Amino acid sequence: KCKVQITHPVSYYELFGELATIQCPVSQYLSLDFSTVELVWTRNGSEIVYTAEEPRIQRKKDALWFFPAIKEDTGIYTCIVRNASYCVEISLSLNVMNDTPTSFPYLKYEQIALENTEFRMTCPALPDFTKDHMNMKINWFKDGQPLLNDSSKYRYFDETTYMLVNDVCHGDEAYYKCQLTFSLENTDYTISRIIQLRIIGITGSFLNRDGWCYVGETTEADGQYFELPLIFERIAEEDFSTDFKCVALNDYGQEVLPTQIKQA
Repeated sequence: KCKVQITHPVSYYELFGELATIQCPVSQYLSLDFSTVELVWTRNGSEIVYTAEEPRIQRKKDALWFFPAIKEDTGIYTCIVRNASYCVEISLSLNVMNDTPTSFPYLKYEQIALENTEFRMTCPALPDFTKDHMNMKINWFKDGQPLLNDSSKYRYFDETTYMLVNDVCHGDEAYYKCQLTFSLENTDYTISRIIQLRIIGITGSFLNRDGWCYVGETTEADGQYFELPLIFERIAEEDFSTDFKCVALNDYGQEVLPTQIKQA
């Protein structure tokens, strides 16, 4: 047992039968070089053994990969990081769920669009290797139904990870699924992400809607991914010379991103 034991506050939710990864979040707590430490994974208290005969679960650097994830993978995973001077245990939970509407509230990534605009919906949280994967293809679904790429409403392109939604309206509020298909070591896999799209009107009562940020306002993420636009009711001349800052912070650190607005 390590003296330092941490329970990570963010849980993983993955779909049954799809490729899944969980990453040891030690870098959020410590600054270290993985080449100088030993890292061991356990599940529900038992060490995970990697064998050539059963290659479904593999360790790649600081992450566990499931080829694919099955229901029996659900449990508490602990990454144990140690060297000669310290030892840290970080526990996190993995939940493998069926692809059903009752699972969507757990699997969802929330995104927000403005009414009467074109919105770029991004397929979030894809594994790092997909950034340079040239043969990947993403199919898109709305409320379980496939979206045709040749419509004037929805457009998406091969080898990209986004879809354009034209002329956004409140009828576009729904659960969407982006499903990435690709081949890895001569085996085909899928990775899906569930997106809940919320629509905000440009006029009306949107000032009190959660998820929109105004100068000086603080919004909590609750451990989930989301995009947070800065909304201007009207533009004043001094806004063009004002430095705006987006501050993201949690218990482990913060990041500040400055930005300015420009005249069209």
